[in-house]
Amino acid sequence: MSDLDTFVLGVLVALGAFPLLTLAIRLFRVEVEDGESVLVTRFGKLVAKLDKPGWHWLPDRFLPWTKTFRVSLRRDFRDFPNICVNDARGTTVVVDIWLEFRVIDPAKATFDVAEWSHSLRNLVSHAVISILGNREFKHILCDRTELGELLRHDISVETERWGIKIQL
Repeated sequence: MSDLDTFVLGVLVALGAFPLLTLAIRLFRVEVEDGESVLVTRFGKLVAKLDKPGWHWLPDRFLPWTKTFRVSLRRDFRDFPNICVNDARGTTVVVDIWLEFRVIDPAKATFDVAEWSHSLRNLVSHAVISILGNREFKHILCDRTELGELLRHDISVETERWGIKIQL
């Protein structure tokens, strides 16, 4: 083999090794963004909670029994439109609720409640009906701040068990 053949062979091996190295890095790393957490499970059991932003190495990430779950820790919101409530006199009031929250415990929010977004909707609807159903229409219109605090307190008790903090 001549020097030129050796050089060409070396370049071809290097060009072939680069994609393989890139693939290996992508297989074994987990990138955590700022304001998020990644939960790692093996065989269905939580083994790690990655909160620090950056690259984290998981040698067994590509194996079928290792799963990762991304959970945003940023402030989020939900709009609950058209909740129908009968006030104390039977007048139908249609209410829209705007709710701000943050996930404070990603493990609880992911594993302690099934579909917390759907559960949150049901909880808010129930709380609004129970709080506003005992008041008259004019009190509902006048006491918005007080009613918001009552609603936040009523919802917060349950959602804190789910790892979610309510911020009205």
